Amino acid sequence: MTNNGSQRLGYKWRSSKIFIIFTVTVGLVCEAFLYAFLVPILGYMIEIRLKKDPSRIQGLTAELLSLHGFIAVISAPVIAHLADKVPNRKVPLLIAISGGVVGTLLVAWCPSVCVLFAGRVIQGISGSATWIIGFATLADNVDRQHIGSVMGTVTSFIQAGVTAGPAISGALLELSGYWQAWSVPLALLSLDFGARLLMIDCNEIDTSDSTKRLLPSKKDNTTTSDPHSSSSKTQPAEFEPTAERKASRNFYSTMLTDPRILTGLLNTLVFSILLSAFDTTLPTQLRTAFGWGSLRVGSALLALQIPPLFLNPIAGWMRDRLDLRYLTFVAWCFLGILLWLLGAVTSDHFLSASPRTDKILIFIATILAIGVTSSFVRGADALQLVVVTEQMQAENPNAFGSHGSQSRVFSMLEIAFNIGLMVGPLLSGTVVQTIGFHYMNCILGEHFLCLDEASYGN
Repeated sequence: MTNNGSQRLGYKWRSSKIFIIFTVTVGLVCEAFLYAFLVPILGYMIEIRLKKDPSRIQGLTAELLSLHGFIAVISAPVIAHLADKVPNRKVPLLIAISGGVVGTLLVAWCPSVCVLFAGRVIQGISGSATWIIGFATLADNVDRQHIGSVMGTVTSFIQAGVTAGPAISGALLELSGYWQAWSVPLALLSLDFGARLLMIDCNEIDTSDSTKRLLPSKKDNTTTSDPHSSSSKTQPAEFEPTAERKASRNFYSTMLTDPRILTGLLNTLVFSILLSAFDTTLPTQLRTAFGWGSLRVGSALLALQIPPLFLNPIAGWMRDRLDLRYLTFVAWCFLGILLWLLGAVTSDHFLSASPRTDKILIFIATILAIGVTSSFVRGADALQLVVVTEQMQAENPNAFGSHGSQSRVFSMLEIAFNIGLMVGPLLSGTVVQTIGFHYMNCILGEHFLCLDEASYGN
């Protein structure tokens, strides 16, 4: 009886859905916090700790941030494939957090550029694993009718981590010191590691129980001496590896030929391009159009992030109750219009006879409206892929292997999002230099309306 899962200390709360969701949320917030935490203190690390020329700060910063996305793209399929081979998510999550701790310590230590880059590589791999396996764990443990609300709430916490990371690192570096600043992410990682150790995954319980049911009793041994009966039991195991390999091959060919899946991935790709395009082009445009300094530019970018903090749970709740296509269709329509307005209001030709104050007020209202509308776009992709995959597996339970395909589903989203983050700055910067900020927004808005039609049709 001592080995029974139900007799474990604290079994009830450790295996509860609330605690599992809490554990996954802490891990995702940690990864978002760590990614944003590094940005304000990279200059200090490169110039003071590595003793490099200040002229190299911009180049090394861009390389380090791009490296994270590149590593996530190439490691995601491998991580997802291995994660879907494991009957429970706890062990992969523990491996991921261990890698996160090692990578963070290397980055914080950074005695050389090579060690700094090695730390970022380890952080990229562990971060990709946390995103993929974390969201797959949520999908496994949340009822279908509540998955939109839960994912919306989790996304709000992730957004809070992204917002708080730079503010905390910059403030602590200036007020307390370098290692005092790094104590915050290390404390969060310790909390995350402890929670993952305590967590009992539902698949872990199912595996333990099913194993006990499959173990033959003495009575079974006396009644299964028939060689024909024995061979019939061992025959499926003989072909199981072949079936698993076939399921793995069929997964991507099935997914990438389904228009609903392609629409969801396109939703992720375009939205990540939009986010990175704002970070790349908006600061320069605001300095040119309104003469704003870094404080006001930072406030404008913050205004994009504040509305989703409060509206993501509401958007998720609405996705659980309304048709996902219509909600996403309306959101993309508004985003296309708002992008055109954003480009127009920061150009010299829009309301040229009006006071600059009027244009600034319109700009602020537009930025806030984009933040509100983006809440109803972000997250629709993940929900669509989860729903479609569940429908496929309901029709054929072993279509994608005995342990399901949630990790591979979220790896595709991870790849699409990181490709957008890598392509967005290059694409938007080139377009702005060629035809200007206003026309870049017109092009993005037009593509959003095209995506809108695809969302409505699928």
